[in-house]
Amino acid sequence: MRTFPSIRGLSDEQLRELYHLPLKEAAEQLGSYEGALIRLCRQRNIPKWPYRQLAKIQRKINFLDGVLSKMDGGSHDHIQIRRANLLHQYNTIKYWSPKQGKQLPSLCSSEELDESDDSLDSPGSSKLSLSYIMND
Repeated sequence: MRTFPSIRGLSDEQLRELYHLPLKEAAEQLGSYEGALIRLCRQRNIPKWPYRQLAKIQRKINFLDGVLSKMDGGSHDHIQIRRANLLHQYNTIKYWSPKQGKQLPSLCSSEELDESDDSLDSPGSSKLSLSYIMND
């Protein structure tokens, strides 16, 4: 039977540095298993591993970066404002701590993060279209 090192002594900062990885990869990097990492998160009032939420926001930021690099002239203000909002959302999720005394809704449910997704899920709509990201 394989034994795993304890991850209880892991600091919040060390844990935060792994948020960009899927749960399985983060556990492997720690030399532990997924269940132990999930329990550690629950003990620290992190209701859900934030990888998927962060990855979704990062995909949108990368898409906007591509749009900005291809645009010639004109005003990019609206796109840059949207990118800044997405970056703020990303950092809010990544650096959230239960010690702040408030629950971060997007860590509990992706519905708040995706509040406009339902209106754009019609057939033929692209999740990575400029209008989708700008209206999100």
